[in-house]
Amino acid sequence: MECVTLFVTKASTLEVECLVELLKQSFFYPSDDSSSDSWTTQEEDFTEEATSRAHKILSCEEVARQERIRLVVDRHLRWLLPQGQETAIRLTSDGAVAVEFRE
Repeated sequence: MECVTLFVTKASTLEVECLVELLKQSFFYPSDDSSSDSWTTQEEDFTEEATSRAHKILSCEEVARQERIRLVVDRHLRWLLPQGQETAIRLTSDGAVAVEFRE
């Protein structure tokens, strides 16, 4: 199967996770080029993008953006955060970043 097109509307009863899985099964093809990232990294990148697109299709741009931020924090920042504490990260409109740890 060389070309696949999925037609889905906001009124669809399809769940985001199911659409992401359909996108992965239909379009994910990892590169084995030596300069490419590992299969795992390629799969994580694809899943992140597919999840964002699925949220845009099934809900709205704002939900897609919130989910993309959540995925990025979970993938790239979680290991930096202290266990047993809540972490608040605030980004202001002028570009400043504030981080607070709470008990």
